[in-house]
Amino acid sequence: MLVLTEGGISLTLSRQDKELLQEKYVDLLQRYPAAVFVEYSGFTVSDAETLRRALRPLESRLRIIKNSIFKLALERAGLPVPELSRTMAVVFLPEDVAPAAKALNSFMKDHESLMVRFGFMDGRVLSETEVKMLASLPTKDEARAQLIAAIEGPLTNLVRVVQAPLREIAQVLHAYSEKEQEAA
Repeated sequence: MLVLTEGGISLTLSRQDKELLQEKYVDLLQRYPAAVFVEYSGFTVSDAETLRRALRPLESRLRIIKNSIFKLALERAGLPVPELSRTMAVVFLPEDVAPAAKALNSFMKDHESLMVRFGFMDGRVLSETEVKMLASLPTKDEARAQLIAAIEGPLTNLVRVVQAPLREIAQVLHAYSEKEQEAA
C-alpha cells in the first residue's frame, strides 16, 4: 500500500503482505545454497534489470530486500542473522556458484554503486573477501576437466611403464623369428 508522507510517497506493507514476502525470502534461502549481500547506492532500476538479465541464464536471482523482513526470514531458515542496516540486495547463487559470481563481479567493475558486504554458503557466513574469491573458482565443468586431466596424466604414464617390458619382449621375439626365417 502506498502512503503519502511528509518526505514523499512511502511503501507500507500490510501484515499479510509482510508474511508473504517473508515466505518468499525463506523459499529463496532454502532453494539456493549461496547468497551474496550487496549494498547499493545510486543503483538504478535499469542497472538492476541489466544485472537480472545477466544472472537469469545462470540460474541466479537478484532481489532488493526489506531488511527487517529479511532478518525474520533468516531466523526462520535457521541461518545466522548479520547486521542489515543499509540498502541491501541479495544475489542468490545456484549450486555451481562460479559462473554467477563471475557475472556479478564483472557487473560490479562497471557499476561502483554495488559493494559486496558478505555472503552465505551452505549455512556459513562468508566475508567480503571470501565472496569475491567465489568469482575465481572454476565452474563445475572446468573443475571436472581439471580433475580428469590430473588423473589421466599419471594413468597414461603407468600404462606406458607397464607396456614397455611387453613391447620389448615382443620386439625380441619378432627379431628372433626374423632371424630364424633368414636362417631357414
